[in-house]
Amino acid sequence: PVLTAACNTVKKKQVVFTLVTDPIAGGAGTSDTDHLPFLTGVGAFPPIEDMIDMIREVIPGVKVVGTLYNSSEANFRKVVGVARELFPKKGIRLEEVTVTASGEVYQAAEAVASRGIQALWISGDNTALGAFEAIVKVALERKLPLFNEDPEFTERGALASVGLGVYQSGYAGGKLAARVLLGEHPRALPFEQVTKKTIALNHDIARRLGITFPERLRKAAAAQ
Repeated sequence: PVLTAACNTVKKKQVVFTLVTDPIAGGAGTSDTDHLPFLTGVGAFPPIEDMIDMIREVIPGVKVVGTLYNSSEANFRKVVGVARELFPKKGIRLEEVTVTASGEVYQAAEAVASRGIQALWISGDNTALGAFEAIVKVALERKLPLFNEDPEFTERGALASVGLGVYQSGYAGGKLAARVLLGEHPRALPFEQVTKKTIALNHDIARRLGITFPERLRKAAAAQ
C-alpha cells in the first residue's frame, strides 16, 4: 500500500522501496527494467512452493491447509493467486478467508480453522501479521501447525517458516539507496529481487503440538 501511494502521489522526489512482495502489482511499472523513472527498489516474492513442500514434509499426508489475507492488498492477491494454483498440484486443498482489518483476524482464523484444515499458512499479509498473535492463539487452541513466510515471526508463535525475511531485503534496499544518494538516477537502476531463503523452526511449539521436525529441516535450519 505504501508503494502504491508513492507511485500515485510522489512527483519530484526520488524513491527507493524495499520488502515489496510484487512491485509490479503495486503499480511501479511493467517489469524490473521498465518502471516509473523516479523510483527503484527491491522485490521479495515469497517462495510459495518451498513453503508447500515444507508443510508436506512436516505433516505427511496433509490434504487441507487454511489461510487468511486482506483481499484489498494487490500484493497478497497475487501471492494467494499463485498459491491457489500450486497447492492443488501438490494434492492439497487451500481454504481461504479474507479480512479487511486487523480486528477481523481472530474471527477469520476461527472461521478457517473450522473447515477441517490440518494446518494454517500465513503469507506476509500486512493485516494478518498486524494481528499475528490472534492467529497464534487460534492455532494453539485448535492444535494446528502454523506456517508462515516471515522467519522473524517464527519466534512469535509459528511452527516453522521458509522465507526471505526482512534483513536481506533491507540490506539490498540500503545498497540501492546509497547508489541513489551518491548520484545514480532510479530510472537507470532495475528492480532487484531477493532470493536468499531462510528456514526457521520453533521447537517449543513443535513439542506442544507433538511434532518432530524431519532431520533434513533441522540440519538446514542449523546450517544457516
